[in-house]
Amino acid sequence: ANRRGLVDLSTRTRGLSLDLINEKVCGAQGDTPCAIDSCGGAGCYDEDGRRHCGGLHCNGAVATADNALNRARHVEEELHNAVSEVESLLHQVSNAKARAAEAKQRAQTALDHANATKARLQHSNKELRDLIQQVKEFLNRK
Repeated sequence: ANRRGLVDLSTRTRGLSLDLINEKVCGAQGDTPCAIDSCGGAGCYDEDGRRHCGGLHCNGAVATADNALNRARHVEEELHNAVSEVESLLHQVSNAKARAAEAKQRAQTALDHANATKARLQHSNKELRDLIQQVKEFLNRK
C-alpha cells in the first residue's frame, strides 16, 4: 500500500509544472535556462548567488510589486517635499500676520494720537473763539 502510494505521488509530481507559477511570479515561464532568461524563476540565481526572480522587462508579480514600491517611495518623497513647502509657507504667513498686527497697532496708536491732537485743537479753537467774542463784546461796549 505504501509502495502504491509512493508510485501514485511520483506520477502526480511528474505532472506538476512550475511554468505557470514562474510566469505569474517572475514574469517568465521558466522553461528557458536561468543564464538566458532575464526574468529568472524557481531555482535561478544571479552572479552573486542570490535568488533571481523578476526584472526590468518582466511582467510578473515581483516586478509589479517592485514598481509599486518604487512609486510609493517616490510619492512619499514628494509628500515630504510638499509638507516641507507647506511648513515654510505657514511660517511665512505667520510672520506676515505678526507684521500686519504690529503695523495695525502702530496705525491705531497714530490714529489715537491724531484724534487726541484734533480734540486739543478743537478745544483750543473754541477757547480762541470765545476769547475773540469776549474781545468783540468788550470793544462794542465803549
